[in-house]
Amino acid sequence: MGEVTATDRALVVPQTAPDATLVTVSDARPPAIDRAAALRNAHHFFETTSGWAPPDEDTLAEWVADGVSPCPDECTATPDGWCDHGIASWALILADPDDIGR
Repeated sequence: MGEVTATDRALVVPQTAPDATLVTVSDARPPAIDRAAALRNAHHFFETTSGWAPPDEDTLAEWVADGVSPCPDECTATPDGWCDHGIASWALILADPDDIGR
């Protein structure tokens, strides 16, 4: 088998046949998760990462009014959703801080 090379937003994986398989980054989707899993992921993030802090109420209210919410990992998501990494938005987390996704 040949060498694996990356070009722009695609990965070319040589095969034994002369054709190569092309996988674009946009075709790669994270596994589907639900609200409970996103909340568990957020709490795991809290336990394993330092330097995070929830946004203040006014800042969060402004973001939610715009239809977005930051996530603890600095991504953005819908207020009732989670980012591509599967971490719940601050709006979802702070709606019920005792809900850890069980």
